[in-house]
Amino acid sequence: MNSADTFSSSCQSCLYHQWEEECVMYNPVSGETHLLEATAAKILITIAAAPTRYDQLSLLLQEELDDVPETEIDEYICTTLQKLQDMHLISATGK
Repeated sequence: MNSADTFSSSCQSCLYHQWEEECVMYNPVSGETHLLEATAAKILITIAAAPTRYDQLSLLLQEELDDVPETEIDEYICTTLQKLQDMHLISATGK
């Protein structure tokens, strides 16, 4: 994944409930329910609201996690985006 990748989601109709550190996300289109940790849910909700570039997600998390090194944030984003793609919650397009 690179900063030119844009992610979109069909989860605009997904229902979710979030607690402090985790979120349950129900996708009525697929009928599947997913347990996500809070930051992964924030990424998914952001992408579901509007197509989002990788670099936008990186900036968003850097602002929230200012005490975490940028390399760790990028590793987390890559891993999380891949998991969300594997769950068919998001899709990527390169530009």
